[in-house]
Amino acid sequence: MVIEIALELFPAGDRRLTVADVCTGCGCIAVALAHERTAAHVLATDISEAAVQIARRNVVSHGVADRVRVAQADLLVGIGGPFDLIVANPPYIREQERTLLQREVREHEPSLALFGGPKGMDLIERLVAQAAPRLNPDGYLIFEFAFGQDVEIEEAIAGVPALRLLDFRRDLQGIARTAIARRV
Repeated sequence: MVIEIALELFPAGDRRLTVADVCTGCGCIAVALAHERTAAHVLATDISEAAVQIARRNVVSHGVADRVRVAQADLLVGIGGPFDLIVANPPYIREQERTLLQREVREHEPSLALFGGPKGMDLIERLVAQAAPRLNPDGYLIFEFAFGQDVEIEEAIAGVPALRLLDFRRDLQGIARTAIARRV
C-alpha cells in the first residue's frame, strides 16, 4: 500500500522527487518507486548492515543505482533532507506477539526487522518525530503499522505540530494498516 499511495500522491511526470525509504530492508520499496517515478532520487536506509548489502545488490540488479543510494542509518539519524516523501515499513510487531507469528517468519526473519518494542511503537514514534524537520513543506510521510495501533499513531502524529494526519488506508480486510501524514 505504501507504493500505491506514493504513486497517487505523486503522479507520473518530469517532476524531480526526493524520497527517503526508511527501514528499507531488501530495498523493494526504493526500487519500485525509482522504477515508477523515473525523476525520483531515493535514499534508502536501514540499521542492519546485512540489509544494506542486500538492498545495494537489489538496486544494482534492478538498474536504478544511478538514482537510489543505500546507507546504513538508524531511521533518519544523520540523514539530511529535505525530502518530498518519506516512506517506511518499520518494525511494528509487539514483543509479546513473537510466539503468535508463523514459524517461517519467527525462525527466519531477523528480529530487528520485525519487533518494535513492547507496544510495537518504539520505531514508529521515533520516525514520526524525526520526519517533520526532514520533509519539505507539504511533503508526505507514509508508513505501515500493525493491527490496532491506529489510535497510538494518531496520538504520535498529533504530538508533532508540523505534521497532520491525512488518512489511514485499510487493507483488504478493512483494517487500518498505513498512515498518511503531511508536513504543514
